[in-house]
Formats: sequence, C-alpha cells, structure tokens
Amino acid sequence: MNKRVKTLIILAAVLAGGIIAAVIGYNALSPRVAPVDASTSAGGSITTASDAASQLSQGETVSVPGADGAAESTGEAAADFTVLDNEGKEVRLSEHFGKPVVINFWATWCPPCKQEMPAFDKAYQERGDIVDFMMVNLTDGVRDDVLSVQEFVRESGYKFPVYFDSARQGAAEYGGMYIPTTVFINADGTVLETYSGAMSEDKLNSYLDTLLSLR
Repeated sequence: MNKRVKTLIILAAVLAGGIIAAVIGYNALSPRVAPVDASTSAGGSITTASDAASQLSQGETVSVPGADGAAESTGEAAADFTVLDNEGKEVRLSEHFGKPVVINFWATWCPPCKQEMPAFDKAYQERGDIVDFMMVNLTDGVRDDVLSVQEFVRESGYKFPVYFDSARQGAAEYGGMYIPTTVFINADGTVLETYSGAMSEDKLNSYLDTLLSLR
C-alpha cells in the first residue's frame, strides 16, 4: 500500500469519526433544548393575542407603562376617586358606599383582564343588586378610548357597568403597575382586600361571600 492510499484511509477515518461524534453530541443535547414556538417570545411570554386568554394562568398580570406602584391598603379607608360613566357623567367611588363595592381595573389590550371578564359579568348578573360593581377601564385615549371600549363591551355581551378612568385618578390610587387589579370594599367604605392578577370564578365568589358576610 503506497503512501497516498494510506493518507486517504486516515482522512476518511477522521471524517467518519467526526460525523459519529456530531451525531452523539446532538442526541445528548436535543432532549435539553426545547424548540422555540413562533407564538412565544423570549422568556415564554405569549405574543399571539388570539391565544393569550386561554393560556394565561390565574394571578397573571400585564404591566401598565408609566404607572407607579400602589401600596395595598387592606383594612384602611378606601381612597376616593372620580370616573366617568357611559353618559359622560362624573361618578365618585364614595357615592357607592353603603353597599359592598368591587372595583376592577382593566383594559381591552390586557389578555388576563379579558380572561376573567366572564366571571365578573356572571357575578354582576347574580349579585348586582346587593354588590356594586365598578369595571373601571384605563382609558388612555390611545389604546383605549370611550367609543372603542363601549363597542368592545357591547360586542362581548357584557352587562356589568363600565366606567372610564380618563384622568387616571382611580389607577393612581389602586391600579398600580399591573392589571387586572381588583379592590374589594366593605359597605362601610374600608378596603377588605386588593388583588392583582386574573381571578377564577371560584376565587371571585369567595371574596364576594366574605364581603357579604361582613355587611
């Protein structure tokens, strides 16, 4: 066997060894590396709006750009604020005292907010005569304006009363940096609990039961 043939055999062996090593390495690593779904971004956050509501878990929130954090004030007097109703009339939170009050801060661009809305609408239709519901939209005039929010509520078939926090008074007092945020207020005007994140129907009803037991 001449020198040239030996060289070719050695090169072929090296090449074959490299291929075998590559295959072994791939098989070892592949179980550890999950494929990247086109519907998610870095960190696993959902970016496809149509799928978001069904995949979000209870307690999930969406950050509100430019908002400041608001401290929870459980057991303290509820801070008053003014919003607008569907007719553009000013309504103060304190006007609802005397009955338990549920305030929910939300926006149409917030998937967790939309996730929990059917539970709030059902609760309103079942208990709206004994509990005042204030579904307060963060109306910034850009992503949410009065007309688009009214259309969203109408097309969704929701019956709960919607209020518009155009001046961001309510968000400044309670909304904080994340939505949805729900504030449960006793009939005497004190805060029972402030809850940030999407709620299940069971959790919402549990809070409502507590509110009603303290009347």
